[in-house]
Amino acid sequence: MPFYKVEIVKAAQKEISKLPKIYYEPVRDAVLQLAENPRSKNLKKLKGFEKTYRIRVDP
Repeated sequence: MPFYKVEIVKAAQKEISKLPKIYYEPVRDAVLQLAENPRSKNLKKLKGFEKTYRIRVDP
């Protein structure tokens, strides 16, 4: 299975790194999984933005 490249802007990296561990690890894992499956069922395109998506993560 091909892997994709997931790019996270520096500001998002900074915000993610500030998360408490209980949230940080599930968010990190969800983002890393996007490289394997970029069409996750938890992924939703944001209205009014081009190439911008959100992913829902439960701790």
